[in-house]
Amino acid sequence: MMNYEYKKTIAVWTDNKTDQDILSKIISGNGYDPFLCEQKDDLLPIPYFLLFAKYSREAAWFIGANKEIRKKVKDGNLKCAVLYHLNDPDHPDEFSRGQQFPKDTIKIDMDAWSKNEIDEIIENQAQKASKINKRHEALAVKLNRLFYIYSQLVDKGEISVEEILEITHISRRTLSRDIRTIREVCIDKLIENQSDFNVYVMRDLKNENQHGDH
Repeated sequence: MMNYEYKKTIAVWTDNKTDQDILSKIISGNGYDPFLCEQKDDLLPIPYFLLFAKYSREAAWFIGANKEIRKKVKDGNLKCAVLYHLNDPDHPDEFSRGQQFPKDTIKIDMDAWSKNEIDEIIENQAQKASKINKRHEALAVKLNRLFYIYSQLVDKGEISVEEILEITHISRRTLSRDIRTIREVCIDKLIENQSDFNVYVMRDLKNENQHGDH
Protein backbone atom coordinates (compact mmCIF):
# COMPACT_ATOMS: atom_id res chain seq x y z
CA MET A 1 0.00 0.00 0.00
CA MET A 2 1.30 3.46 -0.89
CA ASN A 3 2.33 5.69 2.01
CA TYR A 4 0.62 9.03 1.50
CA GLU A 5 2.27 12.27 2.64
CA TYR A 6 0.40 15.52 3.24
CA LYS A 7 2.52 17.71 0.97
CA LYS A 8 2.44 15.19 -1.90
CA THR A 9 -1.14 13.91 -1.86
CA ILE A 10 -4.24 15.20 -3.65
CA ALA A 11 -7.54 13.45 -2.93
CA VAL A 12 -10.19 12.78 -5.56
CA TRP A 13 -13.59 11.80 -4.15
CA THR A 14 -16.02 10.83 -6.90
CA ASP A 15 -17.68 7.74 -8.31
CA ASN A 16 -17.32 9.06 -11.86
CA LYS A 17 -14.57 6.90 -13.34
CA THR A 18 -13.93 9.28 -16.23
CA ASP A 19 -13.39 12.20 -13.85
CA GLN A 20 -11.15 10.00 -11.70
CA ASP A 21 -9.02 9.09 -14.71
CA ILE A 22 -8.75 12.70 -15.94
CA LEU A 23 -7.74 14.11 -12.56
CA SER A 24 -5.43 11.21 -11.73
CA LYS A 25 -3.41 11.82 -14.90
CA ILE A 26 -3.22 15.58 -14.34
CA ILE A 27 -2.22 15.17 -10.67
CA SER A 28 0.46 12.61 -11.52
CA GLY A 29 1.67 14.81 -14.37
CA ASN A 30 2.23 17.63 -11.87
CA GLY A 31 4.37 15.34 -9.70
CA TYR A 32 1.84 14.60 -6.93
CA ASP A 33 0.18 11.42 -5.69
CA PRO A 34 -3.54 11.04 -6.48
CA PHE A 35 -5.66 9.31 -3.84
CA LEU A 36 -8.87 8.06 -5.48
CA CYS A 37 -11.91 7.13 -3.40
CA GLU A 38 -15.67 6.83 -3.66
CA GLN A 39 -16.55 6.86 0.06
CA LYS A 40 -16.04 9.81 2.42
CA ASP A 41 -14.81 7.50 5.19
CA ASP A 42 -11.78 6.63 3.04
CA LEU A 43 -10.69 10.28 3.21
CA LEU A 44 -10.38 10.51 6.98
CA PRO A 45 -7.08 8.64 7.57
CA ILE A 46 -5.33 10.09 4.51
CA PRO A 47 -3.29 13.35 4.65
CA TYR A 48 -3.87 15.63 1.65
CA PHE A 49 -3.57 19.35 0.83
CA LEU A 50 -6.13 19.51 -1.99
CA LEU A 51 -9.49 17.79 -2.37
CA PHE A 52 -11.44 17.36 -5.58
CA ALA A 53 -14.94 16.15 -4.66
CA LYS A 54 -18.03 15.35 -6.72
CA TYR A 55 -20.66 18.01 -6.12
CA SER A 56 -23.30 16.48 -3.86
CA ARG A 57 -25.24 17.23 -0.71
CA GLU A 58 -23.17 14.52 1.01
CA ALA A 59 -19.92 16.28 0.07
CA ALA A 60 -21.33 19.65 1.15
CA TRP A 61 -22.26 18.23 4.53
CA PHE A 62 -18.99 16.33 4.97
CA ILE A 63 -16.74 19.28 4.10
CA GLY A 64 -18.87 21.86 5.87
CA ALA A 65 -19.64 19.91 9.04
CA ASN A 66 -16.32 18.15 9.67
CA LYS A 67 -14.44 20.27 12.24
CA GLU A 68 -10.99 18.98 11.23
CA ILE A 69 -11.56 19.74 7.55
CA ARG A 70 -13.08 23.16 8.33
CA LYS A 71 -10.02 24.03 10.40
CA LYS A 72 -7.64 22.92 7.65
CA VAL A 73 -9.53 25.01 5.09
CA LYS A 74 -9.55 28.04 7.41
CA ASP A 75 -5.81 27.71 8.12
CA GLY A 76 -5.01 27.32 4.43
CA ASN A 77 -3.80 23.72 4.84
CA LEU A 78 -6.56 22.45 2.55
CA LYS A 79 -8.34 23.68 -0.57
CA CYS A 80 -11.57 22.15 -1.84
CA ALA A 81 -12.77 22.01 -5.43
CA VAL A 82 -16.12 20.48 -6.43
CA LEU A 83 -16.71 18.70 -9.71
CA TYR A 84 -20.05 18.83 -11.49
CA HIS A 85 -21.77 17.98 -14.76
CA LEU A 86 -24.76 19.90 -16.10
CA ASN A 87 -26.94 16.79 -15.95
CA ASP A 88 -26.07 15.97 -12.33
CA PRO A 89 -29.06 15.80 -9.95
CA ASP A 90 -27.16 18.08 -7.54
CA HIS A 91 -26.01 21.28 -9.18
CA PRO A 92 -23.81 24.19 -7.99
CA ASP A 93 -26.82 26.48 -7.99
CA GLU A 94 -27.28 24.95 -4.55
CA PHE A 95 -24.34 27.08 -3.37
CA SER A 96 -26.81 29.91 -2.92
CA ARG A 97 -29.34 27.73 -1.11
CA GLY A 98 -27.61 27.11 2.17
CA GLN A 99 -25.14 24.37 1.27
CA GLN A 100 -22.18 24.26 3.64
CA PHE A 101 -19.20 24.35 1.29
CA PRO A 102 -16.50 26.86 2.37
CA LYS A 103 -16.91 30.23 0.65
CA ASP A 104 -13.70 29.89 -1.39
CA THR A 105 -14.55 26.41 -2.69
CA ILE A 106 -13.74 26.19 -6.41
CA LYS A 107 -16.38 24.91 -8.85
CA ILE A 108 -15.17 22.93 -11.87
CA ASP A 109 -17.50 22.19 -14.79
CA MET A 110 -16.27 18.79 -15.94
CA ASP A 111 -18.12 19.24 -19.24
CA ALA A 112 -15.99 22.29 -20.03
CA TRP A 113 -12.82 21.85 -17.98
CA SER A 114 -9.35 22.77 -19.13
CA LYS A 115 -6.05 21.25 -18.07
CA ASN A 116 -4.59 24.71 -17.46
CA GLU A 117 -7.42 25.48 -15.04
CA ILE A 118 -6.75 22.36 -12.97
CA ASP A 119 -2.95 22.80 -13.20
CA GLU A 120 -3.34 26.31 -11.78
CA ILE A 121 -5.51 25.11 -8.89
CA ILE A 122 -2.92 22.46 -8.01
CA GLU A 123 0.06 24.81 -8.28
CA ASN A 124 -1.54 27.60 -6.24
CA GLN A 125 -2.53 25.34 -3.37
CA ALA A 126 0.78 23.45 -3.48
CA GLN A 127 2.67 26.72 -3.01
CA LYS A 128 0.38 27.83 -0.19
CA ALA A 129 0.55 24.48 1.59
CA SER A 130 4.35 24.39 1.19
CA LYS A 131 4.74 27.76 2.91
CA ILE A 132 2.49 26.68 5.77
CA ASN A 133 4.30 23.36 6.08
CA LYS A 134 7.70 25.10 6.25
CA ARG A 135 6.44 27.40 9.02
CA HIS A 136 5.17 24.40 10.98
CA GLU A 137 8.48 22.58 10.53
CA ALA A 138 10.46 25.66 11.63
CA LEU A 139 8.25 26.01 14.72
CA ALA A 140 8.73 22.34 15.58
CA VAL A 141 12.52 22.73 15.29
CA LYS A 142 12.44 25.79 17.56
CA LEU A 143 10.27 24.09 20.19
CA ASN A 144 12.53 21.04 20.24
CA ARG A 145 15.57 23.30 20.61
CA LEU A 146 13.99 25.29 23.46
CA PHE A 147 13.09 22.07 25.26
CA TYR A 148 16.63 20.74 24.85
CA ILE A 149 18.22 23.94 26.22
CA TYR A 150 15.77 24.07 29.13
CA SER A 151 16.24 20.39 30.00
CA GLN A 152 20.03 20.84 29.99
CA LEU A 153 19.70 23.79 32.37
CA VAL A 154 17.42 21.80 34.67
CA ASP A 155 19.61 18.68 34.67
CA LYS A 156 23.01 20.36 34.94
CA GLY A 157 22.25 23.81 36.34
CA GLU A 158 24.32 25.36 33.54
CA ILE A 159 25.08 25.01 29.85
CA SER A 160 28.12 25.79 27.76
CA VAL A 161 27.37 28.28 25.00
CA GLU A 162 29.84 26.67 22.62
CA GLU A 163 28.37 23.22 23.25
CA ILE A 164 24.83 24.40 22.55
CA LEU A 165 25.90 26.20 19.39
CA GLU A 166 27.69 23.10 18.12
CA ILE A 167 24.77 20.77 18.83
CA THR A 168 21.93 23.00 17.61
CA HIS A 169 23.77 24.76 14.74
CA ILE A 170 22.39 28.17 15.68
CA SER A 171 24.03 31.57 16.10
CA ARG A 172 24.78 33.32 19.39
CA ARG A 173 22.03 35.80 18.60
CA THR A 174 19.48 33.00 18.17
CA LEU A 175 20.64 31.40 21.41
CA SER A 176 20.19 34.73 23.18
CA ARG A 177 16.62 34.93 21.86
CA ASP A 178 15.97 31.35 22.99
CA ILE A 179 17.26 32.11 26.48
CA ARG A 180 15.05 35.22 26.60
CA THR A 181 12.03 33.08 25.65
CA ILE A 182 12.82 30.56 28.39
CA ARG A 183 13.22 33.40 30.92
CA GLU A 184 9.80 34.79 29.98
CA VAL A 185 8.16 31.41 30.50
CA CYS A 186 10.10 30.29 33.59
CA ILE A 187 9.49 33.33 35.80
CA ASP A 188 10.56 31.45 38.93
CA LYS A 189 14.03 30.81 37.46
CA LEU A 190 17.03 33.11 37.16
CA ILE A 191 19.17 32.46 34.09
CA GLU A 192 22.43 34.39 33.97
CA ASN A 193 25.27 34.58 31.48
CA GLN A 194 28.60 34.02 33.25
CA SER A 195 32.27 33.26 32.57
CA ASP A 196 32.70 35.95 29.94
CA PHE A 197 29.37 35.02 28.29
CA ASN A 198 30.43 31.41 27.66
CA VAL A 199 28.13 29.75 30.20
CA TYR A 200 24.46 30.15 31.10
CA VAL A 201 23.58 29.29 34.72
CA MET A 202 20.06 28.72 36.04
CA ARG A 203 18.98 29.13 39.67
CA ASP A 204 15.64 28.52 41.33
CA LEU A 205 14.37 31.84 42.73
CA LYS A 206 11.63 30.16 44.72
CA ASN A 207 14.11 28.14 46.79
CA GLU A 208 16.38 31.16 47.26
CA ASN A 209 13.45 33.26 48.51
CA GLN A 210 12.44 30.54 50.96
CA HIS A 211 15.98 30.37 52.35
CA GLY A 212 16.07 34.16 52.57
CA ASP A 213 12.90 34.19 54.68
CA HIS A 214 14.63 32.02 57.26
